Amino acid sequence: MRGQSSTRDPGLQPERTSLAWRRTVLTMVVVDLFIWRGWLASLEADGGAAGLSGRPLGLGLCAATAAATTAVLIICALLRLHELHGQAPGTHAAPADGVLRAAAGSVVALGAAAIVAIFLI
Repeated sequence: MRGQSSTRDPGLQPERTSLAWRRTVLTMVVVDLFIWRGWLASLEADGGAAGLSGRPLGLGLCAATAAATTAVLIICALLRLHELHGQAPGTHAAPADGVLRAAAGSVVALGAAAIVAIFLI
């Protein structure tokens, strides 16, 4: 193996990264759907949207947070994938700090919303 060239296919890293972003977005959408389902069920049990008491209101806030954080992550994923696929072969684009911080913040916020929703359901 020492005699082999150490060049790698530059197309593999962007492909793996794009697959990881897609899995993350898919996971967040599934969590969103569970939170929204819990919120809608709590509205039906509470008599509709007219009587927003503590539980449906809390789940509604969790659902809104989940939707907003997923939208932020989708935007981050699209920006990052555009960076990866738009670069010249053989070059390495360092991820933008703002994109990674926004993505990490949205994942943490969705996790917090999911935990609160679990306790409210």
